[in-house]
Amino acid sequence: MCSDQDIGQLLFESLDDDKWDRSMQPIYIFDTLGYINVLNSFRDHFNDGYYTSQERLSRFNAAIKSPADNSREYTVKFTGTPPQNMRFKLQAEVGGILIKIPFYNAGSYQVSVNGNVVPMTAWDPNLGSPSAITKTNGCGENRFISMMNYLEFFITAGCTIEIGPKDAIQGMVRLEWSLSEFYAKGGVTRFVDRLAGSVGIHRSRIKVVHVYEGSVILDFFIDAESSSSDDPEDTQKELKKLTESLLDIITNGKVDFGAEVIGFESDSVLLFGDPIPPDTASLNAQS
Repeated sequence: MCSDQDIGQLLFESLDDDKWDRSMQPIYIFDTLGYINVLNSFRDHFNDGYYTSQERLSRFNAAIKSPADNSREYTVKFTGTPPQNMRFKLQAEVGGILIKIPFYNAGSYQVSVNGNVVPMTAWDPNLGSPSAITKTNGCGENRFISMMNYLEFFITAGCTIEIGPKDAIQGMVRLEWSLSEFYAKGGVTRFVDRLAGSVGIHRSRIKVVHVYEGSVILDFFIDAESSSSDDPEDTQKELKKLTESLLDIITNGKVDFGAEVIGFESDSVLLFGDPIPPDTASLNAQS
């Protein structure tokens, strides 16, 4: 009945085990052009008797604009903690949209299309973070900005995307250096090479997601070994051992980054040196 083919429907749902009984609404969807929508959960799953079941499926849908020029960008903000695992689908005739999801906890997330993980955008040394999404690399193009804990991804008409946590260690290292000295001495490439060689892993498992001043602070993730067992306990044991190795090489000077290490955090816990300050410039710009 509607002649405007730019109007589409964004469908998304939790895939977590507690999707029936954990409240995460209301959910706010908005953009910079004045659109705002507030979503609630579906009706109680069993309410034809005297008592309710206290169950509401965490599945939501919203009418949005999806123009052919891919210009619309939406923020999906959960009142409660966002699910660890989610599925998104854009039902539209044309175009695609950029979606931004703020998270309230430190972590690392990956985006999959048809069961295939889509890598994050390439590192941009000028931004000190993964490069901006171009909307030209197809459905699933994504980046996770660790310091501000938000995920961005591009989804096209008819595409279904799944989001899930990565098995990884989050680490932060503070070096007694200036940013100009850091990049003059090889920057992120040198840091990754030295770190990988010191702990005995392949450099592809290390992802630097943010670099900022104070002196030089690097925010990075180390992925669990892809060939490891599917048993979650084995994966956690591997990551715990890797964290211990990181602490050993840093506290005992077994790695040379080119400057003194004056702070080290793993999964938001200070393990060595002075507390690592946040990137206030980026946080102020974000706010």
